[in-house]
Amino acid sequence: MVSSLVHAADAFIWEPAAAKEARESGELRVLVDDRDLVELVGEVELPYASAEGHPRIAGAYAGVHPRQLSGSISEHFRGGSGSDLACGPSDKTVLLACECGEAGCWPLMARIELAPGEVVWSDFEQPHRSGKWSYEDFGPLVFERGQYEAALTDVEAAMRPNAK
Repeated sequence: MVSSLVHAADAFIWEPAAAKEARESGELRVLVDDRDLVELVGEVELPYASAEGHPRIAGAYAGVHPRQLSGSISEHFRGGSGSDLACGPSDKTVLLACECGEAGCWPLMARIELAPGEVVWSDFEQPHRSGKWSYEDFGPLVFERGQYEAALTDVEAAMRPNAK
């Protein structure tokens, strides 16, 4: 089981029910309108991966692990310094890591823009297929800023070792 961050009706919400499982696995997953971001991205990537003769690489992601981050979870999901995890363009943030658990092996990245009332994820990219695979029709994902910030606070609290 993994912890989840949710984008639903333009809301970014932490699901605390998975906190214990998240601390054990360390994996942070993102849900968009109740669907796993891995699944959604896999659907976008499948035609490209199939054309290459490797359909299994479409959506071959897992959630990022907080231990891989250069700063806090909040700093990372705000697009802070080092949120690229040296995996691709420095102006993008790793949202998902490879299913093997290594972020640089097969990362999904996007630009995170913060505005007073919203957070926007755009310009999605798989850096190992840059220029070959297109995410043009995927996103942007727009989150209400207050709910996004509250979700980040909640996920950090839930990931503490002594959290219930």
